[in-house]
Amino acid sequence: MSKPTIFSNFKTVREKVVYLLQNDGLKDSDERLIANFWAQEVGSGSDKMTAEQFLRLYSKGVLTSAESIRRTRQIIQKQMPELRGKNYEERKKLSVQTAIDANKATFGLPGAQ
Repeated sequence: MSKPTIFSNFKTVREKVVYLLQNDGLKDSDERLIANFWAQEVGSGSDKMTAEQFLRLYSKGVLTSAESIRRTRQIIQKQMPELRGKNYEERKKLSVQTAIDANKATFGLPGAQ
């Protein structure tokens, strides 16, 4: 990891995710959010990093896990409506329907797929 980035001003994953969610293009894409998060963690020189170097950092726990970033985004968007993207409501409805379908399948209820 190299020179300090804007992330040097933040201590927690939450603070970093809140900062990144100010960008509308990251509100609806976990992949883009996570990629930008890691680019900030790695700092300048990330464009010269090989996949092997990146995977080594990730596997050693040097980089924040994708799941931590995603879960933090989910909590923040639940608590802070102004940081929700255009797809927030649709994702919410889909997750509720998925839970209903899973319960139907688990308990053998009518309508299970």
